[in-house]
Amino acid sequence: MTPAPAPRPAPPRPGPSAPQPVPELAELETLAGRPLSEHVTVLDAVHRALAAQLSAAES
Repeated sequence: MTPAPAPRPAPPRPGPSAPQPVPELAELETLAGRPLSEHVTVLDAVHRALAAQLSAAES
């Protein structure tokens, strides 16, 4: 039997002073402490902000 591959290390997280390309991304860090009922709202806000940034970059 072959041994299971070692798990990949997590990529380094940016430090607190690293700029967020989209401020709403910081909200993802708070999901664990929020009620499940709020997750969709946070994820929707992040999705909208990323879509707006992508749209602006394409124009």
